Amino acid sequence: MKPAPDDSNAPDRRQTGEFVGLFTRHSRRIFSYILTLVPNHADAEEIFQETSLTLWDKYAEYEPGTHFGAWACRIAYFKTLNFRSRQKSGTRAFSDEFLQVVDAQVVSSDETLDGAYRALADCYAKLDESDRMMIDKRYEPGATTAKIADVLGRSKQWVYRTLAKIHQQLFECITSTQLR
Repeated sequence: MKPAPDDSNAPDRRQTGEFVGLFTRHSRRIFSYILTLVPNHADAEEIFQETSLTLWDKYAEYEPGTHFGAWACRIAYFKTLNFRSRQKSGTRAFSDEFLQVVDAQVVSSDETLDGAYRALADCYAKLDESDRMMIDKRYEPGATTAKIADVLGRSKQWVYRTLAKIHQQLFECITSTQLR
């Protein structure tokens, strides 16, 4: 019987659950990011698999409280460069310099989006309970204005006007939050 491998560096159950939650939440974004760097879907899949394994292997190095998606995309960037170095240079669609520019743009837009998402969450929390309920109902899967009107016993026009008013409040709040 073989001795059990040394798992002293392996994440414990709590860390495993944390990793799965973070990875699940960010996996689409990671894959989409890889697709911005390589034009071939099959290559992107291969890089994503390599990235996923590396994320798991290096999860102990991840600093809780920092942006998991940014950390994961950084690893994906280096996995992409590694993948490209294994390819024949004639089969590359983009230069390494182009990838650096794309990476910088993605990182910059991610920071902007993160700020917008935080502002949206803060502004959503400031809404009246009834307004939050309307937003929640509107964005439920399969929801339509007509269905909401039926459930609330109101006209579709009332629902449209109410949602427009709430969306305007959110827009103004987000805009003012981001200008600070």
